[in-house]
Amino acid sequence: MTLSVLLNMAMFPTDHGESKSKYVSEVIKVIRECGYPYQLTPMATIIETEKISQALEVVQNCYNKLEELDCNRVYSSITFDIRN
Repeated sequence: MTLSVLLNMAMFPTDHGESKSKYVSEVIKVIRECGYPYQLTPMATIIETEKISQALEVVQNCYNKLEELDCNRVYSSITFDIRN
């Protein structure tokens, strides 16, 4: 598998109190289930995919999970490194 997209992502709700760990852990579950290699860091998660569409699908799935948890306002920091 030749990886050509690196996604550096942080995502959490801003409308559910001070502690975000419950929500971040749910986002990490979604990332684990996606099947792509990933690395947790103190400030974000790095995910490797072959295509930009796959990376965007991971982002969408994470947002969908927060939406299911009644999060009405979500902060996301997303950076891509795309190698063609």
